[in-house]
Amino acid sequence: MKSLIIFCFLSVLMRLITGEKLLGDYKLQISGPSLQNLSMVCANNEQCNAQFKDSLCLSGKCYCRKSDNLDTVPFLCTLDNAINITTKNFGVIGRKCKDDADCGFENSHCNKTRQCYCNSGFTEDTGKHKCLKVVKNINGSCEDNMQCLASFLHSTCKDNRCNCENRYYFDQTLNQCALSSGADSTFSISAITIIFLVFPLLICFQ
Repeated sequence: MKSLIIFCFLSVLMRLITGEKLLGDYKLQISGPSLQNLSMVCANNEQCNAQFKDSLCLSGKCYCRKSDNLDTVPFLCTLDNAINITTKNFGVIGRKCKDDADCGFENSHCNKTRQCYCNSGFTEDTGKHKCLKVVKNINGSCEDNMQCLASFLHSTCKDNRCNCENRYYFDQTLNQCALSSGADSTFSISAITIIFLVFPLLICFQ
């Protein structure tokens, strides 16, 4: 266990030193920028090159070739020479991009900070791999919790419908999920019970 903790610490430290940042399905060198690990399944180099120029197939995964100048561009396969971008191989919200086509999934765009982001009226799913329409009505149709949370705090997508979480009800006046009065009383009773149980024990062990 101790060795594992040391290993994790050293890994994080090396990433900070080298300027490497993890972004979803691949690694992005901040100083480059250039892609290192595409995480794309392959059988040969041709399959990798069909998606990314200067890439090769190693152990069934596509990797970018190392650059001659590792100080400025550690790996090739930069975003500028990416071709044939598809939803299957891409689609991570928040990843770097140069234009809308780089994002590779519907209802998204490349924003001013050169990151893939969902269009207005849409929100990222829990896995940050696609943009879904924001549900604006309670009991509205949904497929992911984020669609509900974008409009209503303390809501969840259950059975493909947006509803308030347990211990919450929908207040039509406030148009939000509010804490049930019974939940407050339950918490109060529980707190009092704990005090009565724990306090005598503390006295006994003094």
